[in-house]
Amino acid sequence: MERKSIDDEIREAMSAEDARLLEEFDDEPSLLELTIKSMTSRFRLVNVVGAVVMLVFVILGTFSIWQFYQATEMKPLIGWSLAVMFCATTVAMMKIWYWILINQYDSTREIKRLELQVARLAQSLRKT
Repeated sequence: MERKSIDDEIREAMSAEDARLLEEFDDEPSLLELTIKSMTSRFRLVNVVGAVVMLVFVILGTFSIWQFYQATEMKPLIGWSLAVMFCATTVAMMKIWYWILINQYDSTREIKRLELQVARLAQSLRKT
């Protein structure tokens, strides 16, 4: 006997209209759509500045790598390697920040889905 997933059981318990509404929410946005949404949210200025800072550090890191390979003395080698590590760490931290931001948007979307279901349930309970 095939075991049903919890999603299948929930869909069976819902009315046709609720199932239709849930299907509208099933289309999860892509990573690009979530990134664009982060650039148009209420914190868009902070997000755009963060993206620009990340781009600047990618360029600085690339320049530092180039300078590292061009250096012939030990002191510049150490300096450029530290610059590369600093730029890489900064870019990594910015990417982690964006992943947290995108996860927040995704969690908010799921909470809104639950709020919709609770509101629909409350409405159906009031009618009966």
